[in-house]
Amino acid sequence: MNQVILKKNLIKIMLNILKNIFLVQLLVQRFYLMKMILQMKQSKNNIINLEDFRAPGAKVYTGRDRGKKAREISKINSLEDQYEEIMIIIPDNVYSIIPSFFEELFLDVVLKLGRDKFLKKFKFKSEGFYNPEKPLYEAIDRILRKKTAIE
Repeated sequence: MNQVILKKNLIKIMLNILKNIFLVQLLVQRFYLMKMILQMKQSKNNIINLEDFRAPGAKVYTGRDRGKKAREISKINSLEDQYEEIMIIIPDNVYSIIPSFFEELFLDVVLKLGRDKFLKKFKFKSEGFYNPEKPLYEAIDRILRKKTAIE
């Protein structure tokens, strides 16, 4: 009988610990997001500088979650409505941008504009030697392929 009660109490304690760990992780994510918003220094008007969304020391942009955060923080969807042309600056010392990052960053504007209008409106400037063309085109194709599959 005592072992059953002990097991139940142990399970409650473990669930509380897991809940607290989850809450701490959520707070850390929120803190990081707020830090990114406050540190946006390079992006102004119709210019989105990916330096604002780079983790310290990172040479690779990766992940849907990071692309989504960049989309939300940069307000790329409202910029697209406001400006005839939008410049995306790729900082120096970037080795790679994974298509999933671009996919989430440009999701709504590619769906709205389509490939040709998107490429006409969004210009890319690399401050280093990295050429974003291949992962960008792959991301655009993935976005449009998903749209076609849904329709």
